[in-house]
Amino acid sequence: MKVIPITGICTDASHLTKSKVTEYRGVITETGEELFRELAPYSSVNVGEYLALVHGVKWIIENNPKDRIIWSDSQTAITWFKNKKSASSIKLPQMLAADIFLQAFASDIEDIEVKHWNKRDIGMEIPADFGRK
Repeated sequence: MKVIPITGICTDASHLTKSKVTEYRGVITETGEELFRELAPYSSVNVGEYLALVHGVKWIIENNPKDRIIWSDSQTAITWFKNKKSASSIKLPQMLAADIFLQAFASDIEDIEVKHWNKRDIGMEIPADFGRK
């Protein structure tokens, strides 16, 4: 039996190759209510996933929800988050700001759990998915 998480928030990104626009967002895991949505022009899906994760961390710090959990389906974004630095060759001001934020607020994010949403194990797409596959 697959268990579908209902705690915390979920983040995801979508990259449209034709328009070269990356969009990312965060939603409440249980309800799907959108918390934020942003554009990251001329980037990549990995960059969007990372920016979404960092934006989710900022949202948790600002709103102090009971469940301090962020779900991401991107192992790359989770790794960059844990390293507090992206490893992308794409150098955008948002990426530099995200890296600096994670480094500056390292002690404030220690109690935020970042978990991997494994679609195979959970049995469904992450709730923040854009449905563009």
